[in-house]
Amino acid sequence: KLCELLSASERQINFLVRSKPHVLEMRNAEEYIRSATTLFQERLGMSEHEARKIFLRMPYAPFGQSLEELDAKLDWFRNRLKLSKRNLRRLISTRPHILLHSLESRKAQIDTVQASLQMTDKELRFLVGSPTKPVLEKILSTSIKDITSRIDLLLKILAVDEDETEDDEKYRYDRASSAILKSPELLHTPEERVMESYNWIQQRLGIR
Repeated sequence: KLCELLSASERQINFLVRSKPHVLEMRNAEEYIRSATTLFQERLGMSEHEARKIFLRMPYAPFGQSLEELDAKLDWFRNRLKLSKRNLRRLISTRPHILLHSLESRKAQIDTVQASLQMTDKELRFLVGSPTKPVLEKILSTSIKDITSRIDLLLKILAVDEDETEDDEKYRYDRASSAILKSPELLHTPEERVMESYNWIQQRLGIR
């Protein structure tokens, strides 16, 4: 029934069951999938086929979350990041696993990035909205402690001098944002490796 309901192959269903074995024990699994599919269709403007594919793209499908929880998360991401229905649909289609964790942890991670980089809402949307770079994905899979320490390190590296002006400071924060946009893995890279790379570049370019 799951194969038919999700328009999936037997291999895809086997993967789903291995990652979420309790789906077989859910009395209302079929009803839940139908209701969640309708929710995704209405909130994201998806076709029925596209909505059901969300369950197969996630390493752990959202079984167990109430429809109210899913709806609240969709609402929060759209409002917090000022996303259009089209952009929200793209976000959930490509990164459906962002629906897995609590809203509190998501809020804290995104708020920390915005505060640490002194970004406006518009700048934040530009940073996390890249269709080619998994910036939001990296942010949401990084602890608050690591986000803070990596951004602090970048800002330290990019410092001009002790007498920097307000324009210098703004430029430094913009460069840090650009660095994360170009290389989101910086949020996961150990500080020692970042410093080693930085020191190597300085030596190669004769910079002190």
